[in-house]
Amino acid sequence: VLYNGSPITFDTYNPAWYNGAIAVQDASNEIAGVPSYKISINGSTGLQATASQMFPNGHGILIRDYPVTKWYWQKQDGSTIAMQFHLHSRTSGKVQWITYYAGASTNAIFNPSTLEVYLGTLPATMQQVQVNVLQDLDELLQQLYGGPGWHKITAEDWEIVGIAMTPYDGTAAWFDQI
Repeated sequence: VLYNGSPITFDTYNPAWYNGAIAVQDASNEIAGVPSYKISINGSTGLQATASQMFPNGHGILIRDYPVTKWYWQKQDGSTIAMQFHLHSRTSGKVQWITYYAGASTNAIFNPSTLEVYLGTLPATMQQVQVNVLQDLDELLQQLYGGPGWHKITAEDWEIVGIAMTPYDGTAAWFDQI
């Protein structure tokens, strides 16, 4: 579990990470008694709240053990919402982001080497999302490193070490039960 009501320690501001969004626990919009995180865009499009190192490298959540990830989200105004997972390979030391988004795609903040997975229309009310991160990472690794020697780079030893909650535009977005 990445978030079940205990406060998350978010990264300090870093303009290169676009992480200037404001994150606060919001009991007015909760799932099963757990306050959601309200991420306000803080007056600028493209900002997000990042917790890039929730776990130290080598101590994250192994994707092969927990391939399916769920969360709830809701969007207020705007055209895009995204949940991003910061991944680390225990074998190679490589890092990667996978972006799950609803609404309009925007390559303005998403790294071109990041897999973007479209999850449909914007959630106007709290909606549960379920994804298979292992399957999606395997697809991304094939795109980036496919061809001869592909078998040497697999999704099996990758771990989730952090997240980024991205309202992108509009007013705010809520995230819960990650």
